[in-house]
Amino acid sequence: NLPTGALVTAVGDVSGIFVCDASLGAEIGAAAGTLERTPVRFEIEGGVCKHVRCSDLSLQRSVEEILRRERDVDRVGIVILGTNVGIVRATGEIVCDQNMPGLHLGFGATFPETTGASWNSRGQLIATSAASDVDLDGSPIIRSGRYIVS
Repeated sequence: NLPTGALVTAVGDVSGIFVCDASLGAEIGAAAGTLERTPVRFEIEGGVCKHVRCSDLSLQRSVEEILRRERDVDRVGIVILGTNVGIVRATGEIVCDQNMPGLHLGFGATFPETTGASWNSRGQLIATSAASDVDLDGSPIIRSGRYIVS
């Protein structure tokens, strides 16, 4: 799949709010397109999505159903840092948007053979964000979806 480019890892713990305003994976992604007008908020505690919020209630229900479909799909399985600096805005296609510079989350599958994760899920839902900010160990590495070069 082109364009490509991402760093992917499994995580020990995640808590906070992740706003998916680019695109979603699974069967709802293509139908939903870009989510800039109807972002999906994932409220995460202890690595598990506790609540999904969206102004489009049908989309919200679809996301909730996917997160309940298989065991552990509601858990944050991977964190993705998109590295393709040629992608400057969300396309609505998950295969591209997960490579866009910024922070993206994968719920469910951890790809343990690659990441070394101690658990896995048969299901997966990728959620991407546009123009995100990312700090690593307290230092900014991405601002507004662009890598900071120092």
